[in-house]
Amino acid sequence: MKNAFYSFLGLTAVFVIAACNSETKHTDATISQTAAATTADGELWGEHVRSQAEIIKPEDWDSSDWVRVNKFVDQQKIVSTIMDAVMSGKQKAYDPFDENVEIPVEELYKQMHKKDTLQIEETDNPGVFVQKILEREFNNESLTYIRFIEDWYFDKVKFKLTKKVTAIVLGQSAYNDDGTYKGLKPFILVKLSN
Repeated sequence: MKNAFYSFLGLTAVFVIAACNSETKHTDATISQTAAATTADGELWGEHVRSQAEIIKPEDWDSSDWVRVNKFVDQQKIVSTIMDAVMSGKQKAYDPFDENVEIPVEELYKQMHKKDTLQIEETDNPGVFVQKILEREFNNESLTYIRFIEDWYFDKVKFKLTKKVTAIVLGQSAYNDDGTYKGLKPFILVKLSN
């Protein structure tokens, strides 16, 4: 009977020690998550926050207002720097809706040089349609906005907000077949080094 009692006591001690170790590990993980949320830049206020800016003056904007609000925005420099890096393979392009899906350069090239087949009615022969291939060549001017994916840190002592841009999305204005404005269409996402 004594052996059974000591065995029971020994097993109970093992379970109590294991439970304490597991709780300590959980507490340590919670502390490290909290510490990770506070960095030299401050407390993490937002992760993967998206903000957006147009990089080409919209048609309905006055030029003087555009220059006053968007000082020194060089669309050509922004777009050519990013697109050159992607097309040369120095940076990778990702799907703007799923940043884990890489877009190979070959696929991006195909997207930039689309061919659409249209059925067009002959003007001299009503009711007769001919097939026409329309090549849609991509140009950097078609990229009209930039979206930033940011992490926000707030330093309560300095009362300072720091934004760290982790990725950039280049996008286009999209139009219907009749030329009316449809909305904004993300083109590619490019991750930045931190």
